Amino acid sequence: MFKPPLTKEERDELLARVERDRVARNEALLAKDRELAKALKTASQSALAEYLDRLPVVAMAACPFTGQVLRRSFDLFGFDGDWWCSGQSRYTATPLPRHFCVLRGAVHFGDPGSEETRKPRLPKDFEAETGPEVPYVIPRLLGKEGVIAVIGELDMAEGQKVYTIGYFGKPRPPVEELTADWPNQIHEWTTGLGEKGWNFPVDPWDFDLAPWIERGKLRWCEPGSKNERVAALTAPADCPYLDLPGRREQLRIGKYGLLGYGLPDGEPIVPLE
Repeated sequence: MFKPPLTKEERDELLARVERDRVARNEALLAKDRELAKALKTASQSALAEYLDRLPVVAMAACPFTGQVLRRSFDLFGFDGDWWCSGQSRYTATPLPRHFCVLRGAVHFGDPGSEETRKPRLPKDFEAETGPEVPYVIPRLLGKEGVIAVIGELDMAEGQKVYTIGYFGKPRPPVEELTADWPNQIHEWTTGLGEKGWNFPVDPWDFDLAPWIERGKLRWCEPGSKNERVAALTAPADCPYLDLPGRREQLRIGKYGLLGYGLPDGEPIVPLE
């Protein structure tokens, strides 16, 4: 049965249920009450599934080749929701734009010294990898034949500005040559032949957008279109995303607040044994 998108109050209640059931399950496990622990796990998973299924679905970007709109679920109410947890499943509306490759993102948290800047909700059990505070591109991806990036923007309910960067390819590169889908930290894929793989993306970022616009490799959504139309191709000076203020490094938000982790430099990340 169809259920309408979550309101902020419904979303908060579902996340509170998830947290209560998780805590109670741990207590049941300590008490060696396996039946109760099993029931609480099921209840927690049910509440989490409803949260993910009923998040608002918004336009993230439009395809520069066909105009098709990429629509996905999005938790605009706060960073404490599991949508922001790396590896979490997220709903993508179909049909998926046939040239879509991958989505990246950035979040501007505002001026910490400004009275207008609201303190964001903090995740308790994970770090949300939000990206830098301004739009950027990944040169390795734009260096591929036929790949173009499109910038869009969304507003968080708490006042932060979100920038989406959708990559579209004509032709599309092989999935294993792409990168992690934002806000995931790991790139996982399955090829057309069923072969699976994963890696930690370390591609350098480029915040100098004008040269990419000049080369026809970077576009943006038309202001006021709610990310449903790509703006006409004009001079770089017409792009509203050039030289924006904000931190230019990888940011993650968790229970200790917003922390910077520098920039990816292309050096492989070796998992600890």
